[in-house]
Amino acid sequence: MSSLVHSVRRTGPSKLLLLPRLLAGGPLVAFSAMHFMNPQHFRDILTASGAPMVDLTVVAASAAEMAAGLLLLTGFFARIGGLLGVATMIPAILTTVKFMGVPEHPFVPPLPLPVAVLVASAVVTWLGAGAFSADRAATAAEETPAMAG
Repeated sequence: MSSLVHSVRRTGPSKLLLLPRLLAGGPLVAFSAMHFMNPQHFRDILTASGAPMVDLTVVAASAAEMAAGLLLLTGFFARIGGLLGVATMIPAILTTVKFMGVPEHPFVPPLPLPVAVLVASAVVTWLGAGAFSADRAATAAEETPAMAG
C-alpha cells in the first residue's frame, strides 16, 4: 500500500469511533436517499437558498452525501467519507441558519442534526475509522507481520 493511501486509511483499534461513524453515516445515507427519491423538495430548498446551478447541485450533493455515508458506515476510506460529510454539512448548516428568520421556507432538518453530522464527520476525519472498519482490517493486517519481526 502506498504511503499516502496508508496514511489515509491508518486508524487505531478504538471501538468508540464506531459511534461517530454511525452518527454521521446514518443521516447522510438517509437524507441522500430522500433527495434521490424526491429531488423536487431538495431543488426547492436549493432555489430558496439561492444556490447556483440547482439541477447539477441536486445530483452532485446527493451523490456526495451517499458516498460519504457509505464510506463512513463501512469504514472504507472513512477519512475521505468524513471530508465529504463535512463538505456537505457546511452548506446544509448555512442554509438552515439562513432559513431561521424566514417565515415561509421549505422544510429543512433542525440545526442540531447537520451540526452533529458535521462534528461526527470531523472526528472520523481526524482520528480515523477505528475498530470494526475496513480501514482497520487493512492496516492491522499490514502491521501484524512488522510487529512479529
